[in-house]
Amino acid sequence: MPGEAGDVQVKESTLVVVGDMEIDRPEPRNTFSKVASYLEAADLRFGGLEASMSHLGAPASGKIVMRHDPEMIQGYLEGGFEVLAFASNHCMDYGVEPFVETMELLERNGIAYSGAGRNIQEARTPAVIERGGVRYGFLSYVLELPLGWGASPTKPGVAPIRQDALYGPPYVNEEDMEAMIADVERTRPRVDFLLASFHWGASQSRTLTLSQQAAAHAAVEAGVDIVVGHHPHILQGVEVYRGRPIFYALGNFVLDHDHPM
Repeated sequence: MPGEAGDVQVKESTLVVVGDMEIDRPEPRNTFSKVASYLEAADLRFGGLEASMSHLGAPASGKIVMRHDPEMIQGYLEGGFEVLAFASNHCMDYGVEPFVETMELLERNGIAYSGAGRNIQEARTPAVIERGGVRYGFLSYVLELPLGWGASPTKPGVAPIRQDALYGPPYVNEEDMEAMIADVERTRPRVDFLLASFHWGASQSRTLTLSQQAAAHAAVEAGVDIVVGHHPHILQGVEVYRGRPIFYALGNFVLDHDHPM
């Protein structure tokens, strides 16, 4: 904005964005020791939280399940992650109780989260954080959505964008897309920089799904500055659309899991 002498005041701040994270190790505080200097150099750090941290619940049947000890939060704290996308296809593997308990754990430890809530209003509420005079906004959504995991006015869950098959004429639920666009338009005036993350795509595939591109382009058209993808567990392509970068998948940043991903 113009200063007294008519110059432009530039706000400078650095955001580090990483891929999927799942910490499950004896010494969680040491998880990011080899990249600590890189993380510490940033003003703000954001990534995708795959699973709940709780002792509650029972595993879902018919899928790979993830859940970890609440002590694992020490790794995210030591890594300096102030905001996490807690919107994934594993965040409710053990049911609603550990999902809600994880949100409470994050709140007690001062870690903001996006894409998850005790109801749909909370799940669609952006995480907003200011660093270096820059107000950052974060919105997160799940396209790879297990049945019944979408939040409702009376039920905890994630912010959904429902879809049909991964390939072949794409159908992205119009009502969910309109809600996402409304979230972006409502958040845009409140922040200087707006990030939208999506849990989407085909695991272990570098081929984009048509739903990924449809959601990413809609987010940019609505006013998002950067789009980030989680879930495929490998790197996918980067697109610059209307001058805004879309990172379709950032791969795994840390995934302590005994199933190959």
